[in-house]
Amino acid sequence: MFVNDQFHRFLIAKRLLKNKNTNYKITAILIRMAFAGCSGNKNRDTAQEDETIEPSETFINPALGKESTIYTTASESELRLTENGKAAFEPTDQPLENEVSVFDNPNKSFQSFLGIGGDMTDASAEVFAQMPVEKQEEFLTACYDEVKGIGYSLCRTPVHSCDFSSGSYTYMAEGGNLKQIIEGR
Repeated sequence: MFVNDQFHRFLIAKRLLKNKNTNYKITAILIRMAFAGCSGNKNRDTAQEDETIEPSETFINPALGKESTIYTTASESELRLTENGKAAFEPTDQPLENEVSVFDNPNKSFQSFLGIGGDMTDASAEVFAQMPVEKQEEFLTACYDEVKGIGYSLCRTPVHSCDFSSGSYTYMAEGGNLKQIIEGR
C-alpha cells in the first residue's frame, strides 16, 4: 500500500466520522464483520482433513540425488557470488516455517524462464563507451561469461530516458504499442 493511498483513505475516514450517524453505521458494520468471521462453516466436509495425498510410487522426481551449488553475496565482505557449498535434492517431510527449503515439482510450472541479466541505461552505456577497450572486455566477461563471470544471458534497456540520461528520448511514439517495438515493426 502506498503512502498516498493511506493518506487518501485517512481523509475519507475522517469525513465519514464527522457525521455521528455514519459513525454508528461503521461500528455496526464492523461488529457484523467480526461476528461473521467467528462463525464456522457448517457445510465443511471433515473427511477432507483426514485425507493425505501420497506421492505416486511410479513417479520419480528427476531432481532427486542431483546437487545444487550454493553461492553467497554479501555487502561489506569479500563474498561476491562466492561458492560456499553444495546441497543434494532429497525427499523430506513438510518443513517447518522457520526451515529454509526448496520445493521441486517438475509437474508444476508457473512461468517460463528466459534468463538472468542486468539493466543498461543510456547513462551506463555512456560510461561504458568512455572506458578503455580492456576495461570494456573485462566488464563484459565479468557479466556475460559463464565460466569467468556471473553468466548473464540478458540485458534490459528502458524504452524512455531516465533521470540520469544526457537527454530526453523515447523509443515509443505517442500512443505507441510496446509489442510493435519488440517485434520490430
